[in-house]
Amino acid sequence: MIGGVIFDLGDTLILGRSAADSGSIWQSMAADLTAWLQHNTSTLPDPAVFQQRFLHHSAQDKLRRDVTHVEYSTAAILAQVYTELGWPLPTPQQAAAALHACYAPTEVHWDPAPGVHQMLQALQQAGCRLAIVSNAGDSANVQRLIDRHNLRAYFDPIVVSADLGIRKPDARIFDALLNQWQLPPAQLAMVGDTLAADVLGAHNAGLRSVWLRTRASRADNVAHTAGIIPDAAIDTLAELPAVLRNLPEHAQREPMLSIIIPVFNEVATITNLVERVRRVPLRHELVLIDDASTDGSRALLDQLAQAPDTIVIHHAVNRGKGTAIASGLAAASGAVAVIQDADLEYDPQDFVRMLAPIREGRAQVVYGARNLESQRPLMRFGNQMLSALTRILYGSQLSDMETCYKMMTRAVYQTLALECRRFDVEAEITAKVLRAGHRIHEVPIRYTARYENKKLSPLDGLPTLRALFKYRFWRS
Repeated sequence: MIGGVIFDLGDTLILGRSAADSGSIWQSMAADLTAWLQHNTSTLPDPAVFQQRFLHHSAQDKLRRDVTHVEYSTAAILAQVYTELGWPLPTPQQAAAALHACYAPTEVHWDPAPGVHQMLQALQQAGCRLAIVSNAGDSANVQRLIDRHNLRAYFDPIVVSADLGIRKPDARIFDALLNQWQLPPAQLAMVGDTLAADVLGAHNAGLRSVWLRTRASRADNVAHTAGIIPDAAIDTLAELPAVLRNLPEHAQREPMLSIIIPVFNEVATITNLVERVRRVPLRHELVLIDDASTDGSRALLDQLAQAPDTIVIHHAVNRGKGTAIASGLAAASGAVAVIQDADLEYDPQDFVRMLAPIREGRAQVVYGARNLESQRPLMRFGNQMLSALTRILYGSQLSDMETCYKMMTRAVYQTLALECRRFDVEAEITAKVLRAGHRIHEVPIRYTARYENKKLSPLDGLPTLRALFKYRFWRS
């Protein structure tokens, strides 16, 4: 039973209607801030330098806060610029008035979400306590917006990240609220529009989560739809009271993992491998692709296909590992997919650690990085050389390009459009992921090289080299 509901403010309780992008809006706000300081103080000798440094630090602090979840308030950035330039600081009263001039023009562009007051009244009548926890760089701006739309009477407490120096998804932002309400976290629900802040913050604090899809198409939400799973999702606030009444006691937050397993003449290992994969404690489906095996693997896969978690695809002729992976990804339904060889070189239990950065919103692509000491010297040298070339050509820090364990969200794997038929597909996947602007997060994994029935040879390094150059210089 939900006893308290915590709301985000912007794009949840109130909706922005400006058509301008956030960068343009922030440039206009910086200009208003600079103009006020220039005309109302004697401590701004060079307005152009101030505005340039203010925008620079704002951009840098935004990048940092998305990683550290530390809130860099606009007031702190203002003081930082003055201190850096060696200018006398404006008085606290002047700084507050300047920030008001910075934010006030934007406040007219917010409207109350449709039905917001009716929804809040319904929750109060149901006995729910209500609060706001907002990520924002200026607390006074938040307070004015709350009063402008007559929301204050519903909420106690109102928490603003600028006052605390921490942001959602840092669970500590909820500590004072939890102490005030004295309710178990599992009886509270966080409602907001941002997966990586509101929903992940709720999960980190042990709260329930409801994602309001007002901005579902925004890039930061698209990036995390596979890994951050809310307990419920709504399109309008009018749906919220009923959704809260019907939240399942134990919601499913695990993304479905599609495990893509190309198979060519692996009758000696495939049963063992499938058993090991099924022991992984994750929601998963197995997608096995028989690439025209001739050793009895086909019949064995047909037996395995009887399990409800298994899809089997048969190629009539041998088409290569790359084509098998493409067939598997086309059939996958998971929010996340990973590639698994049909031999026993890798340990599928490592999927749990690889999935963690995706679930936590830190990555869309994760590679399992091997220790190559068990490989023969020539093979090890080839792997190291190809990884080094990838770093040079693509400006990445990747240590193991050729690893089989490549895990990525559906938003990524559906865009790959793979062309390489054989083992050069490893280079193609990596090249396309990096050229699309994704950072590859690496997690150390267990690995033991095997040489029985090994299909990869040193000569396969040549097509891989060609693919690295082709997708860097001649293919988008």
